Amino acid sequence: MAENSTKLFLQNNIFDGPGQCNPDQRIGLGDAAALRGGWHRFESHIKWSAGSDGLAEVFDDGRKAAVLQGRNISRAAPKPNYFKFGIYLHGTQGTELITPARVYFAGLARSETREGLSQ
Repeated sequence: MAENSTKLFLQNNIFDGPGQCNPDQRIGLGDAAALRGGWHRFESHIKWSAGSDGLAEVFDDGRKAAVLQGRNISRAAPKPNYFKFGIYLHGTQGTELITPARVYFAGLARSETREGLSQ
Protein backbone atom coordinates (compact mmCIF):
# COMPACT_ATOMS: atom_id res chain seq x y z
CA MET A 1 0.00 0.00 0.00
CA ALA A 2 1.26 3.50 -0.78
CA GLU A 3 2.96 5.44 2.01
CA ASN A 4 0.48 8.31 1.56
CA SER A 5 -2.64 6.15 1.76
CA THR A 6 -4.18 7.94 4.75
CA LYS A 7 -2.30 11.24 4.62
CA LEU A 8 -3.97 14.64 4.14
CA PHE A 9 -2.22 17.34 2.10
CA LEU A 10 -2.50 20.96 1.00
CA GLN A 11 -1.08 20.87 -2.50
CA ASN A 12 -0.91 22.82 -5.72
CA ASN A 13 0.16 21.37 -9.04
CA ILE A 14 2.08 22.11 -12.21
CA PHE A 15 0.30 21.14 -15.42
CA ASP A 16 2.81 19.41 -17.72
CA GLY A 17 0.35 18.24 -20.39
CA PRO A 18 -2.72 15.99 -20.58
CA GLY A 19 -2.76 13.63 -17.60
CA GLN A 20 0.47 15.17 -16.30
CA CYS A 21 -0.53 17.23 -13.29
CA ASN A 22 2.34 16.97 -10.83
CA PRO A 23 2.74 18.38 -7.31
CA ASP A 24 4.48 21.75 -7.11
CA GLN A 25 4.10 22.51 -3.40
CA ARG A 26 2.79 19.87 -0.99
CA ILE A 27 2.38 20.31 2.75
CA GLY A 28 1.20 17.57 5.10
CA LEU A 29 -1.91 18.29 7.18
CA GLY A 30 -2.02 15.09 9.19
CA ASP A 31 -3.31 11.56 9.00
CA ALA A 32 -6.94 10.81 8.13
CA ALA A 33 -6.78 7.62 10.21
CA ALA A 34 -6.46 9.78 13.34
CA LEU A 35 -9.64 11.68 12.38
CA ARG A 36 -11.87 8.62 11.98
CA GLY A 37 -15.06 8.43 13.97
CA GLY A 38 -15.38 12.09 14.87
CA TRP A 39 -16.50 15.44 13.51
CA HIS A 40 -13.82 17.99 12.64
CA ARG A 41 -13.98 21.59 11.51
CA PHE A 42 -11.74 22.41 8.54
CA GLU A 43 -11.43 25.98 7.32
CA SER A 44 -9.55 27.14 4.22
CA HIS A 45 -8.48 30.70 3.51
CA ILE A 46 -7.17 31.22 -0.01
CA LYS A 47 -5.97 34.27 -1.87
CA TRP A 48 -5.56 33.06 -5.46
CA SER A 49 -2.59 34.54 -7.28
CA ALA A 50 -0.17 33.78 -10.09
CA GLY A 51 2.39 35.90 -8.21
CA SER A 52 4.31 35.78 -4.97
CA ASP A 53 1.37 37.23 -2.98
CA GLY A 54 -0.69 34.03 -3.15
CA LEU A 55 -1.71 32.46 0.14
CA ALA A 56 -3.50 29.29 1.25
CA GLU A 57 -4.08 28.49 4.92
CA VAL A 58 -5.88 25.46 6.34
CA PHE A 59 -7.21 25.33 9.90
CA ASP A 60 -8.14 22.03 11.57
CA ASP A 61 -10.45 22.49 14.58
CA GLY A 62 -9.19 26.06 14.97
CA ARG A 63 -5.48 25.14 14.76
CA LYS A 64 -3.50 26.45 11.79
CA ALA A 65 -2.46 23.17 10.16
CA ALA A 66 -0.73 24.40 7.00
CA VAL A 67 0.32 27.52 5.10
CA LEU A 68 1.29 27.65 1.46
CA GLN A 69 2.66 31.01 0.26
CA GLY A 70 3.37 32.16 -3.28
CA ARG A 71 1.91 31.25 -6.63
CA ASN A 72 -1.09 28.98 -6.21
CA ILE A 73 -2.57 29.12 -9.69
CA SER A 74 -1.35 26.26 -11.87
CA ARG A 75 1.00 27.27 -14.64
CA ALA A 76 -0.11 26.50 -18.21
CA ALA A 77 -3.29 24.69 -17.13
CA PRO A 78 -5.89 24.49 -19.92
CA LYS A 79 -8.76 25.11 -17.47
CA PRO A 80 -9.17 27.52 -14.55
CA ASN A 81 -8.02 26.46 -11.09
CA TYR A 82 -10.42 24.64 -8.84
CA PHE A 83 -10.51 23.67 -5.19
CA LYS A 84 -10.97 20.07 -4.01
CA PHE A 85 -11.51 18.88 -0.49
CA GLY A 86 -12.17 15.31 0.52
CA ILE A 87 -11.12 11.85 -0.56
CA TYR A 88 -9.36 12.01 -3.90
CA LEU A 89 -7.48 9.35 -5.82
CA HIS A 90 -5.66 10.28 -9.00
CA GLY A 91 -3.93 7.76 -11.23
CA THR A 92 -4.08 5.21 -8.43
CA GLN A 93 -2.71 1.80 -9.26
CA GLY A 94 -4.16 -1.31 -7.62
CA THR A 95 -7.60 0.11 -6.83
CA GLU A 96 -8.76 -3.38 -5.84
CA LEU A 97 -6.62 -2.98 -2.69
CA ILE A 98 -8.33 0.24 -1.58
CA THR A 99 -10.63 0.01 1.43
CA PRO A 100 -13.91 1.84 0.74
CA ALA A 101 -14.36 5.01 2.82
CA ARG A 102 -16.95 7.74 3.33
CA VAL A 103 -16.66 11.38 4.30
CA TYR A 104 -19.69 13.34 5.45
CA PHE A 105 -19.87 17.12 5.12
CA ALA A 106 -22.21 19.40 7.07
CA GLY A 107 -22.51 23.12 7.64
CA LEU A 108 -20.53 24.17 4.59
CA ALA A 109 -20.13 27.95 4.44
CA ARG A 110 -18.28 30.59 2.46
CA SER A 111 -17.26 34.01 3.70
CA GLU A 112 -14.97 36.89 2.80
CA THR A 113 -13.38 36.60 6.28
CA ARG A 114 -12.70 33.78 8.71
CA GLU A 115 -14.71 35.65 11.33
CA GLY A 116 -17.68 35.64 8.96
CA LEU A 117 -18.00 31.86 9.07
CA SER A 118 -20.88 30.74 11.25
CA GLN A 119 -20.22 28.49 14.21
